[in-house]
Amino acid sequence: MQTQVSKCYQFGHFRLALDEHRLYSNDSIVLLPPKEFDLLLLLVEHSGQVMERESLIKALWPDTIVEEANLNVHISALRKALAERKEGTHYIETLPRHGYRFTAPVFEVNEPEKKSLVSVANPVAVESAQEKAQTEVLNDHLAIQDRDAGRSNWYSRHRIAAVTLPLWLLAIALIGILCVLFFKPFRSKADRGAESPPLNLVPLTT
Repeated sequence: MQTQVSKCYQFGHFRLALDEHRLYSNDSIVLLPPKEFDLLLLLVEHSGQVMERESLIKALWPDTIVEEANLNVHISALRKALAERKEGTHYIETLPRHGYRFTAPVFEVNEPEKKSLVSVANPVAVESAQEKAQTEVLNDHLAIQDRDAGRSNWYSRHRIAAVTLPLWLLAIALIGILCVLFFKPFRSKADRGAESPPLNLVPLTT
């Protein structure tokens, strides 16, 4: 009987099984939504190379117009699944204004195909966990959108204030000038009245 061979990528204690479309940490399944798995596969297959943001977006969403914020959300979820913060190990390097690079050494491993006890024992639990992971990704995406909208409103308010403040100062200055021009004639008359010569009193003689 011929044994089927499954192609895998090994990095650290993780194993990326292509035929099963799953990620393993030692012998435990790390639940990844389909987009996170495809993103990880792209990075692993091009380990050590810079993957441009545009190329990643085109590969993940070939027939859809997607904002870069969606890619950021999936990268963040993937880093969370790889437990970069907990373990202090960085697998994905961010290159500002360029893209991302998978920095861990990757080894291609061919091993006999074996069934997962977790999927056979409780497929409902696995499906529920996958739905939960997808919900967390969606919530992260909505949080990023809310944060960006808040920043936009903040900039709009301060931009309006920066435009209107000089106008208010100019209006106050014009009102001051008009007040000076209006009251100046009255002040001049008062000054002329104050500077009039005193009357000479001549005593009457009989």
